[in-house]
Amino acid sequence: MSEKRNGVYWPVVLLGVFVALVFLALLFVFEVKETEFAVVKRLGKPLRTEQGMVRIYKAGLHFKWPFVDR
Repeated sequence: MSEKRNGVYWPVVLLGVFVALVFLALLFVFEVKETEFAVVKRLGKPLRTEQGMVRIYKAGLHFKWPFVDR
C-alpha cells in the first residue's frame, strides 16, 4: 500500500485527474467513419472555408469546440 501524505491518498487523486482529463479530451474530438462525411455546425450555421465553401470533414479524428459545435 502507498503511504498517505498530509491525509491524501495520491494514487486515487491522480486516477481521478486522469479520468477527468480523458473525459474532457473526448468532449473536444469527434470521429468520422470511412463511409461518411461530416459538416460541423457552429451555433446552427455550417462552418465555412475562407472561400465561402462549406467545410466538409472526411474520415478520421477531428477537433471541435464542445457545446458550440455540433
